[in-house]
Amino acid sequence: MWTYLIDTNVVSEATKPRPDANALAWMESVTPEQCCLSILTIAELRRGIAVLEAKGATAKARRISIWLERVQEEYANRILTITASVAYEWAYLPGKPTTLDSLIAATALAHGLTMVTRNISDFTGTGVTCLNPFADASSTAPDVTALDEKG
Repeated sequence: MWTYLIDTNVVSEATKPRPDANALAWMESVTPEQCCLSILTIAELRRGIAVLEAKGATAKARRISIWLERVQEEYANRILTITASVAYEWAYLPGKPTTLDSLIAATALAHGLTMVTRNISDFTGTGVTCLNPFADASSTAPDVTALDEKG
């Protein structure tokens, strides 16, 4: 069923004036049924809209808000919340996880998903398998834990 947890920087790439060709090609290569979002990605995007509004960039905020409503409709049954299993995985992440990314990593772990992100380093040491669609449309990164062990 689901294979990928899409990070904020990947789902939002399509809104950029010049989106990355590799990321777009990757998104087009997978089916919607393979992809899901974290509720925290929705929160990060809403926070960005709030910041734009506070800066007076209301037209841009409105455009992104309309886009986000479409994303939420598209992913309606594929937006993962923070559940007891996510909280369990988060509790056992190494180190002192405190960021939203650590909860997103725990979501990927709880559901056995590959994290699709430009920011592989945000998930280093969590044990989450990551894929960077910006690097090359056909490349995947190995389990991030393995990267830590190899140096």
